[in-house]
Amino acid sequence: MVGMPISGDLSALVHQFVEEKIQTTMLTGMMIGALVAILLVIIIIFFIYRRMKQSR
Repeated sequence: MVGMPISGDLSALVHQFVEEKIQTTMLTGMMIGALVAILLVIIIIFFIYRRMKQSR
């Protein structure tokens, strides 16, 4: 059959696909983590600013 990989190539293709999927998932997790960290910093700064404004 034309275009059909032999069993060794199929295994390599599946392995490559799974690795790419893991990398994509890892990148997505890192992006979500970075976003959460940035939001946390913004919220902390907001509360500190509000508290300093009230103390004046």
